[in-house]
Amino acid sequence: MHKSIRKELRRFRKKYDVNGRIAELGSLNFNGSPQDYLPIEVGFDLVDGNGVDVVINPGIIPRKYHHKFDIVVSSSSFHYCPKPELYKKQILALLKPGGLVWMSMCAPSCKRCHTTSENEYGFTDCFRVTRKELCRFLKPEIKPIECYYVGDDHHEDIIYIGMETGETCVEQYAIPKECFRKPGYRTIK
Repeated sequence: MHKSIRKELRRFRKKYDVNGRIAELGSLNFNGSPQDYLPIEVGFDLVDGNGVDVVINPGIIPRKYHHKFDIVVSSSSFHYCPKPELYKKQILALLKPGGLVWMSMCAPSCKRCHTTSENEYGFTDCFRVTRKELCRFLKPEIKPIECYYVGDDHHEDIIYIGMETGETCVEQYAIPKECFRKPGYRTIK
């Protein structure tokens, strides 16, 4: 986990009420975890391992967890999902009405191709979006409160904080095809 992400998690905890129930999506801990900074109750991921309480399939959250969480945290896992609409569906399934989302992901300026856990779906570091594209994709179901870039000399991330609105989307904005990475990107471990 990048130093800038750790700083932003501390900032989030200080600025927002994080006393409610918190779920983490993409919770496998192999280089630092939001669980070190926030009182996360349940961690969800595609594979079992450190930090994972519930193993899920893409787009599917077990019913007993639907609309139970005040906050959903996702640190650097959204950009691994080749079908972002499934990831959004999972966030919405977990959140209570009016719940908060805290998300980080690599910004378009990041040219690295990061690794993730081995999983049966073969997900890789597959897309980059701008702040504007991310906000547009998550609306109207999740309204942005803050969305900004953070980072250092060698890496830049997007931090997104939003609130579940209770609205439903008739016509979903799709992540543009040109945002998806071509095979052959260099992998950084």
